[in-house]
Amino acid sequence: MFPEAEVPIIPLSIQSHAGPEQAYRLGQALAPLTNQGFLIIGSGNVTHNLRDYQMAARNGGQTPTYVRQFTDWLADRLNTGDIPALLDYRQQAPGAVRAQPTDEHLLPLFVALGAGGEGATVERFHAGIDNYVIAMDAYTFLPKKGG
Repeated sequence: MFPEAEVPIIPLSIQSHAGPEQAYRLGQALAPLTNQGFLIIGSGNVTHNLRDYQMAARNGGQTPTYVRQFTDWLADRLNTGDIPALLDYRQQAPGAVRAQPTDEHLLPLFVALGAGGEGATVERFHAGIDNYVIAMDAYTFLPKKGG
């Protein structure tokens, strides 16, 4: 990202067993750093079901319907700032359990969302699906001006 810069990096491990709410709170704790010029990056997958990848590969490469339903639901909730629904995604989102059999690949999104601060401007700047079932959407969460 910054080939000529000397950018300090602080890796952070997420406790996958603690769930979305804890990841979001972790991001909120990091939010003040964004006002000091820190860039907080979360890396994961919006959908991640390798069993469905194997099935899709054997059956001609069709993307299961739930993949787009889940990514669209997620994008809509992020754009409207519906944090309670996002944190309860496993119960509320269509195809959530199939899209994310376990939380760990989606948790970095909650950290980044929390780090953007309350009322962050959300932008999905990339939407794409790799290998039939791996949604690789990319978002920015920019702090509210003056916040």
